[in-house]
Parts: sequence; C-alpha cells; structure tokens
Amino acid sequence: MNLLRAMAITPGGKVVEVGSGPGWVTEILLALGYHVDAVEPSEEMIAIARERVADARRHFHLGETPRVSFHAETLESCTLPGDAYDGVFLHAALHHVVDEQRGLAQCFRLLRPGGVLGVSEGAWIPGDWRLEEKLDEEMSRFGTLESPYTVEYLDFVLRRVGFVDIRRYYAVNGLLPAARGGWRIARAATSRPWDSNNLTSRKPPAHARQ
Repeated sequence: MNLLRAMAITPGGKVVEVGSGPGWVTEILLALGYHVDAVEPSEEMIAIARERVADARRHFHLGETPRVSFHAETLESCTLPGDAYDGVFLHAALHHVVDEQRGLAQCFRLLRPGGVLGVSEGAWIPGDWRLEEKLDEEMSRFGTLESPYTVEYLDFVLRRVGFVDIRRYYAVNGLLPAARGGWRIARAATSRPWDSNNLTSRKPPAHARQ
C-alpha cells in the first residue's frame, strides 16, 4: 500500500503486477479499482490467485470490472503490449528475476510514456553473512532464485535501460508513541533508502524522448 501510494497511479489505471504468486497483492489492486495484468510463471500459483480474485469479487461486490488477467510467463519473456500501462508493480519479486537487465528493459517497454515503475524489496548488503546464509537456506528449501541487488547496481541498471527520476524511500510502519513525535524520519524508519530497494522510477514522457 505504501508503494502504491508513492506510485500515485490514477484510479482505474492499468497495472502490470510482476510475480503475482498466490494473488494477495492482486486482490488489493483489484479492490482499489486498477485493471491488472498479472505476470506469474507458475500455473499452480495462478490457479490459487484465480480463486482468490473470484472470492474478492463476490466479497466486495465488484462485478466483472475492474479486469484481472493472468499470464503464465516470466518477466523476461513477457508478451504483453508495449507503451500500454500506467504502472509496473514488483513487490518482493525483482530478486527472483533471472536476467534483471532484460526484465527491467521489459518493464520499460510495457510502460506508457510517463508511466511509473514501483519496486519494493530488500537490498543486497555486501559482507552481510547473515543475509547470505538466509538466502542460501531459502534457495535450498524452496528452489527459487534469491538474488537481491545493491542500491548502486539497481540504480545503474534502471538508468541503463532508460528509466529516469529514481526516487528511494524510507519505510516507516506501525504505531509511534506521541511522546516521540519530535523524531526525524530517519530515526523512526524501519528501512532506510540505502539499505533497501524501495523505489519508484519513470519512463520519460513522450516529449522528453524526442
């Protein structure tokens, strides 16, 4: 929800959700009124997500709109039309992408001029052996790729494929006692911009690309 607010996509906008998994974020996007194309390589996950979306339609009395479509493919091989979407949304998904340069180039292709990319996940911290052990354990247990990026490298790739206006965010969640109301954001943050990859970035507007 924090990332979606930072992306500021117009209600009713068209969004690509990358790595939709069992559909819990898809359900949120649907309830907020976005038209969603969910890209997920696992047919089993898509089956679960379809049930979740159907239940959400009934529960929230949404009818047949907004629209949700599922696509069983990887981001790198995505066949959705280019220059067509207001936003591309990746929550805890980018680090599973095998070819990050090709994947982010696809994100750029999918967005209309001026469209926004939103990424929310942890960053790779060189020398953090506890993080390395945790990722090795997850790869061994689940068979998934766990390959987060340093802040510097991700910014480099984003710029290389054409993105501009990279904005990183502090994460401040939960309840703060009123007595601490004088704290600065940096002190209250649960995640700092240089310790995570919580960001938005944009495809340049059409006039800026001429």
